[in-house]
Amino acid sequence: MPTRIVAGAGALTTIGNLARELKMSRILVVSDPIISQQPFHAAALDSLKAAGLSIGRFDECGIDARYSHIDAQGERARRDGIDGIVCIGGGSVMCTGKGIAIVATNPKPMRECTGVGSFDKKALPMIMVPTTAGSGSEVSQWTAGPGSARRCS
Repeated sequence: MPTRIVAGAGALTTIGNLARELKMSRILVVSDPIISQQPFHAAALDSLKAAGLSIGRFDECGIDARYSHIDAQGERARRDGIDGIVCIGGGSVMCTGKGIAIVATNPKPMRECTGVGSFDKKALPMIMVPTTAGSGSEVSQWTAGPGSARRCS
């Protein structure tokens, strides 16, 4: 997974331009109920809107990625023509977003996308905004769901 890190004061205000650079136009923002209520989350949404991007939201991530969320939101992404995923949250949010990005381009359940070489098409482009320190999910090719880690490159 190609990785570019943008950090520092004001970095979050550039998220709309970063999404445009990745050719995103219809975005699904993935988060959790607590993070989605924070001012920095609103600032990120404002930046995406200012860049003229269409935004859908999934703010129901819990602790650990859930197959039911990944599969339902992957189907939503296909149905709604989503072409990019923005994750704002901790490791569980990022793993959920990675799974959604995979299922959105590979129309089968996440359970069938586990392991190296188990899906044919690249995942949707993703932007990760980590709100915790430690998981490293924002820069790895792995996602975790119930059971074990899954490679998503």
